[in-house]
Amino acid sequence: SRLIFVTGQKDTSEADISEDKLQIVGTICQIKHIFQSESEVNVLVSGLSRAKMIRLQSMNDFWVAEVEEIPDAPIGDDPEVAALVTHITVEFQNAIRLGRGFDFFVLMRITSGIGPAELANQMAQVLDFTLAQRQELLEEVDVKARLEKVAEQLAKEINVIELERKIITNSQAK
Repeated sequence: SRLIFVTGQKDTSEADISEDKLQIVGTICQIKHIFQSESEVNVLVSGLSRAKMIRLQSMNDFWVAEVEEIPDAPIGDDPEVAALVTHITVEFQNAIRLGRGFDFFVLMRITSGIGPAELANQMAQVLDFTLAQRQELLEEVDVKARLEKVAEQLAKEINVIELERKIITNSQAK
């Protein structure tokens, strides 16, 4: 299996890439498929674990990074984590009922009963977090803290959907 380390730029408007312009924390991914056209290359990857870049060096036309895996902090049998997982799953289904669109495969994965860390990671992809917020979630080793941030963002998005529906209902009533 071919692995790749994926990380973001600190400033996305910057064209030049150098070690100091990249985020230190990223994701070790498995390459699933490579799509190549005349003008671009797209790679389908599956995230395996969070990692920290230790060293980066340029080799011809690509970069090689030495990385160190970042494990999640142990959760144990924290009842608050279990409650957050249930809450997020129920509220996610509520958001869908209210009309929030989601990728079908992500929806199936989230509602299939995944673990707390995986739930936080999947929800971080589908909710409307800024790049900076996504990076914060990626760097957070405390699963409970990640779930709390996800629950907070999900609640904000549901409030927006409910307000939009209320506005539509009010304008249709006039």
